Amino acid sequence: MTIMSLEFSLAVNEEKRRMAKTRLGYSGGVTEAAIAYKETKETMKKADEMFLETVGERRAHQPSQSAIGMTGDDDDPTKDREAEFILQCIENFFELFEAGEVDEAALIAAHSPKGVLRTTETVDMMKKYDATHKDSSVTVAYWEALIPTVAAGCMKPSIWETLECVKCLLKKGRSDLLFHWIAQDLLSLSEEAGTLILDACHCSGRMYYS
Repeated sequence: MTIMSLEFSLAVNEEKRRMAKTRLGYSGGVTEAAIAYKETKETMKKADEMFLETVGERRAHQPSQSAIGMTGDDDDPTKDREAEFILQCIENFFELFEAGEVDEAALIAAHSPKGVLRTTETVDMMKKYDATHKDSSVTVAYWEALIPTVAAGCMKPSIWETLECVKCLLKKGRSDLLFHWIAQDLLSLSEEAGTLILDACHCSGRMYYS
C-alpha cells in the first residue's frame, strides 16, 4: 500500500469515528450499514488501486529517478486533493442516504470517481431500502444514472453489475430501459443474464452471450 493510500485509509477511519461520535443515540440500520461499509476491504482496495494507477501514469512520463533524484511522489499536493475529493464523495453519499435523500445519493454513487462506490455493498443498501419503502425505486435511479455514463466513455458495468441491473429492471417492470441499453451495447451480458431475460419474455430456447 502506498503512503498516500495509507493516509487515505486513516482519513476514512477517522471520519467514521467522528461521524459515529456525533450520532450517538441514533440506532438506525442505515447508520450501522454506513459505518460498516466504510470499513469494507473492497472500498479501500479500489482507493488503493486508484492511487497506484495515478503514480504509475505519472512515473511513466517522468525521467528515471536515478537521473533526477527522488521525485517526492508521496508529497504531491495534487494527490492530497484527489484523496480529499474521494473522501468527500463517500461522506456525501452516506449523509444523503441517511437523510433519506436516496435518489441524490444514488447519483453520487453512480458518478463516484474511479467507481469507488460502485460496489455490491452500495447496491445491497439500495435494494434493502427499496424493500422497506413501498414506493421507492432508488435502485432503478442508480442504474439510470450509471449506465448512460458508459456512452460518455466511463467504465462499462461488470458482469455482476449487469446481472444486478437486469434483475432490478425486470422486477420493476422496466424492460424498456433494459432493451434500450442492450441495443446500445452498454451492458456486459452473460448467460445467466440472458436466461433471466428469456424467462421474463416467455421465450423458448436459450441464448448465450460472450
